[in-house]
Amino acid sequence: ISSSNTIAGGSPNNGFCVIKLGMINGNSLASVGVALSETWDCKIEIAAIYNTVNVGFFASGGNTNVANNDISIGAVSGVSAGNAILLQTPSNDLTWNVQGNHFHIGQVIGSGNSGIVVGIGAFANIFDVGPVEHNSYFGCYDISGGVGTFANIWRANGANTNGWAGGPC
Repeated sequence: ISSSNTIAGGSPNNGFCVIKLGMINGNSLASVGVALSETWDCKIEIAAIYNTVNVGFFASGGNTNVANNDISIGAVSGVSAGNAILLQTPSNDLTWNVQGNHFHIGQVIGSGNSGIVVGIGAFANIFDVGPVEHNSYFGCYDISGGVGTFANIWRANGANTNGWAGGPC
């Protein structure tokens, strides 16, 4: 989910929209189930993402940022090699990042790496998370570097039998 529309600053952007997706089945072939970039102030609903290879849900700022969205994901499961949910801005650009979003995540289960990884450039988000379980490494891992008013807020139901203990859930 990204955009080729141009906003005033010359960058692409999706804004003030509603995006609804049902069940996303990667059929053990898709590298990424849902990739989100360049989206502001939207309501995004995804029933479930499952059977992907590297990432179930990936948010990255892209040419603008992923900011101030209300994102609901029912479940992410069966990511064979990577993280179920990955939020980061690979360029480490503090302007075009993943920030100010409210994530509602029902369940994260059975990834080949960690359940939820919040990386560099993903800060000031709120996470309401149900069970995060049976992932090979961390249930949740926050390495965003956000502190004070830029810290991520976590409300997690619990973690069960993840490979490594620690993190916010």
